[in-house]
Amino acid sequence: MIIRTVSLKFTSKHFNDIRGKIDGVMHRFQGYIDKLTIRSDAGLPHSLSATLRIPADQLQSALGEIKTFGSLTEESETSQDITGGHGDLVARLSNARRTEQRMLGLVSERVGKLGEVVQVEREIGEVRERIERMEAQQKGLENQVRFASVKLELTEEHRFNPPPSERGCEQRLPTDTGLALRILLR
Repeated sequence: MIIRTVSLKFTSKHFNDIRGKIDGVMHRFQGYIDKLTIRSDAGLPHSLSATLRIPADQLQSALGEIKTFGSLTEESETSQDITGGHGDLVARLSNARRTEQRMLGLVSERVGKLGEVVQVEREIGEVRERIERMEAQQKGLENQVRFASVKLELTEEHRFNPPPSERGCEQRLPTDTGLALRILLR
């Protein structure tokens, strides 16, 4: 059982189209958006940060489409083998379920003092709680294996556009190279 994570960084001239492209890829490959943030600060390029979850068996096809979103500047991939840990979890879960069944059998077959019955029921509750935590952990691990994570960082290719208060300095610079040299040599 392998958990796969791919990280991609892009720049794009067509930033406004990216959200629709992401939605299209998620729909076609039956994935989902785990997290998405779009930033738009005055005078700075727009940026998008997202974590996409894509069925692992369709990851390569989906990546082929995602890589068309812009100019790829960085790519990395990690894989984590959780086979051993998952096997241990399944064994612990099985043992806890058997323990719970034995305890339930003891309570139903024997009548004891009220204090003893309450104590066994409390222990059954603790075992049940451990079982539920392990079941949630198992589902989480299996979901991480079934859906690969694709982390996107996308920045708009953007020519610096200073705020209006900072504009005008380029108009004060001499455009004639000869005039610029004369000024520097003074």
